[in-house]
Amino acid sequence: MNKNHLESLEMIDGEMWGSYLLNKFFIKINTRKSRGDIPSYDFTTNEFSIEDQIKLQKENYPAIYHEFIHYIHEITTMAGIVPFYYTFASIVSFTACEQNEKSSDYPIEPKDLLQRIKKTNNILLALDGTKLMETENLSIIQINNFELNNFIVDLPNLESPLEIMLPVVNIQVFDKKTKSSYHREFTFGRLHIYEGLAQNIDRIVQQSFGVKPHPKRMLNFEYLFMEKIAKHIFSGIQQNHLLQIASLSLSYLNCSEYFIYFIERLKKSNNQEKELLKFKQETASLLRKQLPDFEETMTGVLNALSGRNEIQNAYGHLIDQMITGMKLRIENPVFEIDIVYSGVFNDLEKKVTMCPMMYTFNKESEDTFIRDYTGTNLENGLGGNMLILLCFIDYFKSAIANVKEHICPLYTSCNHKLRQKKGHQCKTKPRLSFEDRFNYGPCYYSAGIFSMKGY
Repeated sequence: MNKNHLESLEMIDGEMWGSYLLNKFFIKINTRKSRGDIPSYDFTTNEFSIEDQIKLQKENYPAIYHEFIHYIHEITTMAGIVPFYYTFASIVSFTACEQNEKSSDYPIEPKDLLQRIKKTNNILLALDGTKLMETENLSIIQINNFELNNFIVDLPNLESPLEIMLPVVNIQVFDKKTKSSYHREFTFGRLHIYEGLAQNIDRIVQQSFGVKPHPKRMLNFEYLFMEKIAKHIFSGIQQNHLLQIASLSLSYLNCSEYFIYFIERLKKSNNQEKELLKFKQETASLLRKQLPDFEETMTGVLNALSGRNEIQNAYGHLIDQMITGMKLRIENPVFEIDIVYSGVFNDLEKKVTMCPMMYTFNKESEDTFIRDYTGTNLENGLGGNMLILLCFIDYFKSAIANVKEHICPLYTSCNHKLRQKKGHQCKTKPRLSFEDRFNYGPCYYSAGIFSMKGY
């Protein structure tokens, strides 16, 4: 695990307009404004009016919806929940090494634990598919062919290794940077389904707002990979059917294999609507059988964090959302697609509660104190605990990747005394806030480390 691996585990970008922090349950929206562009912005209190907040939300609604869809898929589908569970299990194992540590320096883990965590992370990375950062500046000219390759999943708590198939796709691409084209193989995984779904959905949202989306030929690789594969198999597939199949596929750990399997079945069918109904019934039946074990497992894992009240509260909220999400998918495995096509977009938040988010104001220096705005619809205690969880997971991932210097995820929106007095430290070594908590008081990051150590 190196810094690039750390970053690839953290973020899904949305056309530079927003990003979703994977397994950190946090959204960032790039307003492309400065704080001075907000009429009511108070530079003393760093607050602005409800009216201007609503206006900012309307201006960025498609981007917010894009990232919210990522969050929906991470906490209501098995493709998101299974990686969450194994990341959670790795964190629990890691906390056992932290309990007696008095320093924020990364602990020296037992070799077997470190190897197990890295192995689990590498498996999850493989399921993600070719990393989005590796497709930067590439556009797809055409899909040539693909094959399904065996992949052995040997995760903790599995009685025996699980064999799944990962699609490896040969593509002719154009490199916008070098202005050259060439053939290359890419592994199709869950991140490409995430991005393909979110991109198509936010285009529907933009059109409903009277905004003309960018032509698809201008979109980057990651937004089109899923759709190009589908049309390579079945050129006449309807958009609604494509999005329903993409959503259905995420109910399976080997989602990219199921995506191809469903597309191939749909192509052979004489009645596509009837075939889609069969897909939904099969998926709902499987989820219904899994639900009792799922509830027992996800409720039981919280006991492993006994005494860490803030983290238990945050994880408890997420697990409640996951159980609710699984029940929603049993009732309708493609509920989010149906809501989007109904045009009543806000119904989605009635089903699943929005995670915390940050508005970034990027027309100022990144070192400008408290230049961004973090908010949440969650009640105060839970909202704060979700920010502690954000830092808790950031510390864990930084330690496993052995990243010595990185920025606190709340650096640009924090108004803590430590951020005012030791800004450079928060930008490079936020873990040192643990030692500084006696002089400056606890911040979200030090509280995350404090919870990691079991205090």
